Amino acid sequence: MAERKLVWHAGQEKVMDSRGGTVDIRAEWLDRRLAFTYALIGDAPVPR
Repeated sequence: MAERKLVWHAGQEKVMDSRGGTVDIRAEWLDRRLAFTYALIGDAPVPR
């Protein structure tokens, strides 16, 4: 499976991106809990 890259924007500003298991936060004002939560949940399948 190919590695997926997600890029998060606020307006024209790139604020966060993720590749594989790496999350890079680029905006000082971004709440780090968002990146932490995304890393925990990721693309895990939804339990039934």
